[in-house]
Amino acid sequence: MNKQLILIVQTENNYFPLDYQYADICNIFKSENKIFRYIRKIILKLDLPIKNIIFTDWIKKIAGSKEVIVFDTGNAVEIVKYINKRYPNKRIILWYWNPVIRTIKPEKFKGLNCEMWTFDPVDAKKFNMKLNTQFFIEENLKTTSSKVKSRSNCDVFYVGVDKDRAKLLAVLKKQFDENKISYDFNLVEYNNSGLHSNKYDIPYKKPLSYEEVKEKCASSKVIVDLVADGQTGLTLRPLEALCLKKKLITNMKSIKKYDFYNPQNIFIIGEDKENRLSEFVSSNYDETNYDIYKNEYSFKQWLERFDKNENIS
Repeated sequence: MNKQLILIVQTENNYFPLDYQYADICNIFKSENKIFRYIRKIILKLDLPIKNIIFTDWIKKIAGSKEVIVFDTGNAVEIVKYINKRYPNKRIILWYWNPVIRTIKPEKFKGLNCEMWTFDPVDAKKFNMKLNTQFFIEENLKTTSSKVKSRSNCDVFYVGVDKDRAKLLAVLKKQFDENKISYDFNLVEYNNSGLHSNKYDIPYKKPLSYEEVKEKCASSKVIVDLVADGQTGLTLRPLEALCLKKKLITNMKSIKKYDFYNPQNIFIIGEDKENRLSEFVSSNYDETNYDIYKNEYSFKQWLERFDKNENIS
């Protein structure tokens, strides 16, 4: 049976299992070291006919694939052009896994044969894209959860880059301290500025591997998710929380529009009362309709919506 072919740029985080049963998942490039990136940039920019030296064996799988899903990497335009030239009738899905403001402008793909899909309802409307859900890979989280022996090492876990996050974390820190809620903040400095902390005295830490992130999520009671102003599409954190049956603290007010929203499980910063925090953290997770929601946001369902051309907007 022909599978969907998914093309990604995956570094040391290894979010995607390359042996996934429902799709062929391939790294686009053979290497991600600095010298190799420089060489491939020249090859792609000049459109040299030696691209086989930089690509992995995905180029041999295109012909037999049902469709090709290309993630919004920096080289996505060149990848789509490459496939268009050799397989002009192949269905290509360009997946915006990030808000448009943080990645490639859609106009860069003008005149190319590809469909544009996004997880963000606002971007879908603004740029006339099709909408699919964000997703999680349950197999990753199942393995991690089974490895974690203790039920909880701390109450609350956060991981993220300091893109105006430190100020909000400082507010949460004060509230957690007042309510005797334990927390583990893993704030990473932005753009490697060389600083050890910020004016809010939230210390910077070394980046975690995705394996470490999963283990910390699995061993905490509550996961914190902080999004940029105006973002309406889900990040991975709410879905990791959903799959692992963890509570969520978030500043994403539009999360109330999602079907899995439950005030028993999700605390919205700036809307829910601060004096609820202690009770929220200590109370049990509400598993109502858990299996339905877990299936809806699974990687398998995400792929099936593409296969059926199911635009959910």
